[in-house]
Amino acid sequence: LMGGKHFTIPCTLSKNRYSINLSALIDSRANSFVFMDTTYANNITTFLNLKPQPLIQPIIPKGFNKQPGKLVTHFITLYLSLDSQRQENIPFLILDLSNHNIILGLKWILYFNI
Repeated sequence: LMGGKHFTIPCTLSKNRYSINLSALIDSRANSFVFMDTTYANNITTFLNLKPQPLIQPIIPKGFNKQPGKLVTHFITLYLSLDSQRQENIPFLILDLSNHNIILGLKWILYFNI
């Protein structure tokens, strides 16, 4: 939202019997499934005892200004719980987000009919 409030929702990420509560940005202009900030991913993989997995083919993301971003090469798979609804094995692409730890994109919105 240009200059306005962001649409964030409380959620829980979990794996290996551990969970983390946080807020996720829902962004219908993000034309992918879900994203996780690189720094946050480093912290969460340590806490949850996970190892990021390499993508079969790297992705070149484009920002809101249509400029190419830094190559995305890894993802982590987690459970995502929203409003007591658990979504299993959600692949989070790891990239530099700067302002948000998690972004739920358009493909996630469409897949779960939000």
